Amino acid sequence: MIQSFGIPVESLHFWLFALAATLTYRSLTTFKSRNLVLLALNIYFIVFAIDNKPSLIALTAFLAVTYGMAVWRFRLGERWRGGGTFAAVFGILFFLFLVRDQGFLGRSNPFHNSIIRIVGISYLVFRAIAFFNEYAYLRHRSPVDFLNYMLFFPALYSGPLARQDSFVQSIETPVALTRDEVLQTSHRIMNGLLKKFVLADTLAYSIPNADAIPTWTPAMLWVGSLLTLLQVYLDFSGYCDISIGIAQLMGIALPENFDAPFLSRNIQEFWGKWHRTLGLALRDHVFMPLVRFSYGRFPNVDRKVVLTSIYGMSLILIGIWHRWSFGFFLYGTLHAAALVLYVLFRRIRGEAGAVSERVPLDYLSSVLVYSFVSITLTFALLPNSALLPMFRKMIGV
Repeated sequence: MIQSFGIPVESLHFWLFALAATLTYRSLTTFKSRNLVLLALNIYFIVFAIDNKPSLIALTAFLAVTYGMAVWRFRLGERWRGGGTFAAVFGILFFLFLVRDQGFLGRSNPFHNSIIRIVGISYLVFRAIAFFNEYAYLRHRSPVDFLNYMLFFPALYSGPLARQDSFVQSIETPVALTRDEVLQTSHRIMNGLLKKFVLADTLAYSIPNADAIPTWTPAMLWVGSLLTLLQVYLDFSGYCDISIGIAQLMGIALPENFDAPFLSRNIQEFWGKWHRTLGLALRDHVFMPLVRFSYGRFPNVDRKVVLTSIYGMSLILIGIWHRWSFGFFLYGTLHAAALVLYVLFRRIRGEAGAVSERVPLDYLSSVLVYSFVSITLTFALLPNSALLPMFRKMIGV
């Protein structure tokens, strides 16, 4: 969701900047000029979006280390060991937990009780992992290309996560828009504003929180829990509409993040339709490397067991990627368990799965998937101290 700090998307500052950036960027005719001006725009935005010097220093160090590791790995070539890649990816993820969740590891966390707040850090981390892993295959990998990819201001707060090569390709050859396409894109931005600041923000009052548990009835908690996923979707997809729309007006293509997730018939399908760019990044830079490593290290283990186990671990990672808390750990674990059960069900019933062949049951499956995701997400968003009271009141204990 949209950050609570930085330059607010609803502010006049944001929209005047976005308008000036779009008009300035569109007036440029060469790749080099677009690249340099975009860098200046992104730096302006990040300086205003980060409200203190320690945070800016921490971000600068993170970017420098990420770029340096990618260059070092490339120069070492075959001398670079596979274990180094896992260590680098783990280190980048570990930095996320240390900086964003400063209670993580208690006083052992070097950022414990600090004022470090890096806007969009969750997305910066996955962009850093992608750049590190793909550096050797990129056509454009200069520091300017890297910084524009990492700090592109429309996608800084909440994505979506683009691939670096396609992102730079859009700078090299901007997407041309007809007058009708400009109007359609502007309409999409307006829809995003409506979704986020009217529908999602209004619906937020119906979502259970720690203060509501003592006063709300069990029925109200159940209804509120079933509305959680809808509220998050309107908030998140609204921001993505704004982000993708502004980028498209500038001539830069960003990938879509949703593909009718509420029509998903099972949990595996849901995660292929919800926050798709995160799922693809996780697949390419965490899931597949672990699969290849496991196949080589454990050749006698059933490959379906390996795949299911790593898929489950990936869902747990998605949970704690959102926030380091027991609620989000539980959220990821429950989704991993649901995935394992679904895979076992498919193996027992056969890959075709007679249940998925009848349209009425498809809709029933979609309702069940939606309900499961929404209720588990409600608990994930609560503070740890509210989880048990919420559960007990919902079941009437």
